Amino acid sequence: MRILAIDFGLKKIGIATTDLSKTIAYPLKTIFSKKNLDLTVDHILLELKDILLQTEKIIIGLPLHMDGNESKMSEIVRNFSKILYAKTNIAVQLIDERLTSKQVEKDLLNNFNLTAKKRAKLVDPMSAALLLSNFLS
Repeated sequence: MRILAIDFGLKKIGIATTDLSKTIAYPLKTIFSKKNLDLTVDHILLELKDILLQTEKIIIGLPLHMDGNESKMSEIVRNFSKILYAKTNIAVQLIDERLTSKQVEKDLLNNFNLTAKKRAKLVDPMSAALLLSNFLS
């Protein structure tokens, strides 16, 4: 079974997964958010139907302020996670995601010769993969 990671955003959602042995995290794809959380979850379920059959846990990044307090986005992510759990019955765990996107953006800028447009396409799934790697270690 796999562990799936979600880097949730109001426009784009990064998805990453582990291999079957749950030792390696890799970026999978970007899914675009819909009008509301219910529609977004339904869209994710459709996009990931095959991989969800092999998933035992879903990790979702919880956006916190730098001082550790929750933000308005934290509440949205908590609601998203409740809907996702209700529709999948797969265990969901929220983990601190502070600075993951910034770290990925910095790594892409410093280590790869990519245009800003190409970097933007990679940030979300790579952020999800970083969340997952942090969870696994």
